[in-house]
Amino acid sequence: MNIVVINFSGNVGKSTLAKHLLHPRLAKAALIPVETINSDDYAEPAMRGDAFRALLERIALEDNAIIDVGASNAEEFLSQMIRFKGSHEDFDLFLVPTVPSNKQVRDTIATLRELTEIGVPPSKILCLANMVDSHTDIDREFEALTSLKAETNSFTFDNGTVVHSNELFATIKTQDATIAEILDDKTDYKAAIAKTAKPEEKIALVRKLANRRLAGGVQDELDAVYNATIHQ
Repeated sequence: MNIVVINFSGNVGKSTLAKHLLHPRLAKAALIPVETINSDDYAEPAMRGDAFRALLERIALEDNAIIDVGASNAEEFLSQMIRFKGSHEDFDLFLVPTVPSNKQVRDTIATLRELTEIGVPPSKILCLANMVDSHTDIDREFEALTSLKAETNSFTFDNGTVVHSNELFATIKTQDATIAEILDDKTDYKAAIAKTAKPEEKIALVRKLANRRLAGGVQDELDAVYNATIHQ
């Protein structure tokens, strides 16, 4: 399966979803950044959007691939897709993350319209609400997307299936850790906290325990979102 994560707008969590929603759940998936501003997060160099031919060759050699397209290169990526007529058929899904912000929703709509104009069928375009606060009025914040879907039926969007904001994502970015790695940590932090007398060590251990507890909830939510939207 080849999945493109794309949006004309930045700050919608494309790389976070690519790394923590998709990559752990697609067997042996190659994670390919395309001129993303977050390319330092990846083990391999970013691929420029104008190297589209090389990208097509690369994904032909992979069983699964996740292509994380940075906002600064999204228009060029789609232009190359038009130039290589029919190349959209080489991708199984276009994941378009969005967030509850007027600008990002407008950019999301522009991205969805462009994918449709290129010829990507509705079944291959998935819009996913990301970084949603638990108190957000989903119907109000994403009304424009819900209306567009009802009007055109050109993409999939379920405002009941969202990825919520969680401080864990910022933590794992600074620690260069994965959710699975945090959950695999079998340290008895409660015993370690009781054993040490140093306040700074206690605080550090409490934070690690809190992160592991947060990771369990995040993992469950991402499993549910993946199963509801992608693994069908």
